[in-house]
Amino acid sequence: MRRASPGPGDLQAMRLLFFCLIATSAVAQPSEGLACVADALGGAGRFDALRQLTLDMLTEADVDGVTTRTRAQLAVAFPGEARWTVTLADGEQTTTVSEGRVVVAEDEVETELMDEPAHLVRQSLWLTLPVLLARRTEVAVDGTCDDGLLLVAAPELPEPLVLNLDADGRPSLLSTFRERGGQREYLSVQYADYRHVDGLWLPFRVTQAVGGELTGDTRVERARLRVDAP
Repeated sequence: MRRASPGPGDLQAMRLLFFCLIATSAVAQPSEGLACVADALGGAGRFDALRQLTLDMLTEADVDGVTTRTRAQLAVAFPGEARWTVTLADGEQTTTVSEGRVVVAEDEVETELMDEPAHLVRQSLWLTLPVLLARRTEVAVDGTCDDGLLLVAAPELPEPLVLNLDADGRPSLLSTFRERGGQREYLSVQYADYRHVDGLWLPFRVTQAVGGELTGDTRVERARLRVDAP
């Protein structure tokens, strides 16, 4: 297996910032701060019982100044691994995130992303709501849902996530700072078009901006869940 060092050729990691989920176990006694968010989206117990999530998505993204339209299918097992099948103009690419490793396969060649590209991918996994809520035992939360604003400290993130809630208690905006290429960048993610899927409310439109510039606009075309029966 080839090991890739960070550099201009590691565009896979940047593409994956728009398809970011990872599989993880959900354990007992979750943070009360995020339990109220989970309740607003269908119930904390429902998220704890989530075992499989599949999303079919279409994203318009700005990668190094070039706008691309990318179709992707994201499959996540809880617990287990996350697997992306990303269809690009030059073929099909599959990326697997498991136990912290980020492996990209294309044309039967596997490349493990290392250092900054892999770290950015793992950081970006926290920006997807089902992951954040399923992993809520791993974070520290300041604030309450009644305030409409939560400060969330998560592993691997250099700075906290600021989570804004709408009038229904659903996340509308997540923002934070990240380090990339030695620069500190402001990253924001907006969640909209919530739809009811098998007992959970999921955002079907997710837009991402870096430094105030739009870098990705994702629309979920189909969502499928498998939730353990109570």
